[in-house]
Amino acid sequence: MNDDTTHVRGQCCAEMKKGVSYVVDVQLNKGGAIVEGQCECVAGVGPHAVCKHVVAILFAVHDFSVNGNLKLQLTCTQKLQTFHKAKPFLASPVKAAELKIGHSNTNTANLHFDPRPVDSRNTPVSRVCQFCQKFDNKL
Repeated sequence: MNDDTTHVRGQCCAEMKKGVSYVVDVQLNKGGAIVEGQCECVAGVGPHAVCKHVVAILFAVHDFSVNGNLKLQLTCTQKLQTFHKAKPFLASPVKAAELKIGHSNTNTANLHFDPRPVDSRNTPVSRVCQFCQKFDNKL
């Protein structure tokens, strides 16, 4: 390979096919003229490629050298995962007394959500304290 040439390799996405990209190789001389070019697409096979992918790579090289712009495509791992984060709650909170429980024909007056056993409900506090005292005496 001559020292007066520059080799450029780039990757260009296909326009009509999703997920297809072509590797493009271009060799330029010191004056900026194209010595050789090839692409993986059908029109770009051989040392004298005539396809739009070569033009796209040359335009990207020109844009980078003049303006400093470099066009990169994000890979799937560069974007942070968001599926495990909680979504924001957009509705207003509802008071527990206003919750709709069951069907419209359910009698909500008889519903009782006390987790204690039935015999312990509505008992005087002294009975519960006697239970606590029973264990305090053993310590």
